[in-house]
Amino acid sequence: MVHSRRLTPLNARNTSMVIADQIRDRIIDGSYSPGEQINEANVAAQLEISRGPVRGAATSQPGGSAGELPQSRCVRGGAQQR
Repeated sequence: MVHSRRLTPLNARNTSMVIADQIRDRIIDGSYSPGEQINEANVAAQLEISRGPVRGAATSQPGGSAGELPQSRCVRGGAQQR
């Protein structure tokens, strides 16, 4: 029997999108205050991942709705949207 070595595409969301959703949810539920610095390294450590996807989450949001990543590599919580 011959087995195909071809991989099938994943139908999963991008890791950065999942992280952005979690950060946004924490801002909305009040865990992070609007304007609070959310350290990229701390988020990565809590999620047990590298900092790259956290950086991607902070920079991938249109209009910075989840947050913005200043030079200090900290995310600032955005204004709550309802």
